[in-house]
Amino acid sequence: MKKFQIPYFIFHILVLFALILFFTQQALAAELDLFASKQEFFQGESIPIKVFLNTDNESINTIEVKISYSKNLMLKNWSDGNSIISFWVEKPNVEGEIISFSGIIPGGYQGKEGLILTLDFEADNEGKGLITILNSARLFLNDSLGTKAELIFKDLEFNISRPSEPFKIPDSKFQIPDTEPPESFKPEITADPAIFDGKWFLVFATQDKGSGIDGYAIHESPRIKTRISTNELMEDESPYLLKDQNLRSYIYVKAVDKAGNERIAMLEPRYPFKWYERWENWFIILIGFFIICAFVRLRLKSKIKK
Repeated sequence: MKKFQIPYFIFHILVLFALILFFTQQALAAELDLFASKQEFFQGESIPIKVFLNTDNESINTIEVKISYSKNLMLKNWSDGNSIISFWVEKPNVEGEIISFSGIIPGGYQGKEGLILTLDFEADNEGKGLITILNSARLFLNDSLGTKAELIFKDLEFNISRPSEPFKIPDSKFQIPDTEPPESFKPEITADPAIFDGKWFLVFATQDKGSGIDGYAIHESPRIKTRISTNELMEDESPYLLKDQNLRSYIYVKAVDKAGNERIAMLEPRYPFKWYERWENWFIILIGFFIICAFVRLRLKSKIKK
């Protein structure tokens, strides 16, 4: 009895189909990419590492990432300048040699080299530097269902050598001085039964292409102001529970970048006070009334004398 053999051309078709299926799956997967400007660094040198999101065929709106790094590296700073992340659920936090962060991209992101953040390391000791995205990293599709996206990533390795002369660390915290304020932004008032028991709260976010956002401060006032003192501003973050649940206050949000530059956004009251509800208006009316009365009295006295 003859053994059954797959015809030669059918075998090639099956192999070709398997390859197409494999590369299609690869193309549909989103990628987290670690980027270093070079592969050789000196001990004591600053090593900026950019974390990119590449997603040609899918729209991603949520990320959860943990990154580990070798013990011969020291994390000095991080920056979200020019980041595609609008809202940090968890800002980059370091425990041991692991950095964890998560964020949201409203409307989703689809494209290449979407910058998530920049990690500024210092080469502490010579040897091989290693930065790894942990397998717990997750991306979610912008499909309103919370669908987990296929994800690919790889480690980043580079060499750290001892310099012939002591490496000079720049005096400035940032290699290029940041003199530009954060980008313009508009806070929004909203309410959600699942947040703050359905009370009104404020959401806001902006970006800074230079040093990155350091923090926010908020002030609520019943009247418009041209200048706000530091004591009036309260440091907080989005989402922020509004003190004035009647929405009659002017709201000021100050964004500060890591170089100290500031930008203030103002939101007008949704339900402003009527003119007759403000005591200062009645005070002005009373002053005007007394002035008119005094003027009329003087006129009457002058007529009587004549």
